[in-house]
Amino acid sequence: GLILGAFYGLGAVYAQRLGLGLSGTAGFMSAVIVGGVALQWPLGWLSDHFDRRRVIVGAFAGAAAVAAALAVVGAAGVWLMLLGGLFGGLSFALYPLCVAHANDHVAPEDRVSATGGLVLVYSAGAAVGPMGAAVALHVFGVGALFGFIALCAAVALAFGLWRLGVRPPVPNEQQGPYQALPRTTPVSAALDPLAAEDT
Repeated sequence: GLILGAFYGLGAVYAQRLGLGLSGTAGFMSAVIVGGVALQWPLGWLSDHFDRRRVIVGAFAGAAAVAAALAVVGAAGVWLMLLGGLFGGLSFALYPLCVAHANDHVAPEDRVSATGGLVLVYSAGAAVGPMGAAVALHVFGVGALFGFIALCAAVALAFGLWRLGVRPPVPNEQQGPYQALPRTTPVSAALDPLAAEDT
């Protein structure tokens, strides 16, 4: 929530302050989203066949490294678009990977309440992330947006590495399948009268 909230809130500001025009800013934002779509399936497949926690830790490590690179890239160009796509691919997969991991540890009758808790925590992060990143951007300059994101990812990475050492993995055969998740809540379907008629 902190990572994606900060990006969605200030990603366009970051691109504009690097000197991109309207079309360049749109291209950068699109590159991040396309990357997010492109890596959902490969990372999900890996998490279904290997220790899901290691895939999550790897995604956090990659997101931290790419965000650090974006913090210092300093200029528009091909590298900005490539790094943006890679950032999207790694960061957009984090929430569904973590939901899948949580569901590996939750009894079926507790999944609705667990999902509600995950959405609440994600939403809190998504609300706080843009504010923290805005302060960093104001104080330290344009690269601080992705510096803030790299810091958030590094803290999560440290927590994930600690958890790897204190708890054994869920055996692969007991893991539930990974599901790519949309960037909206399923509750939004209830707001659509056509969707309501179909159910």
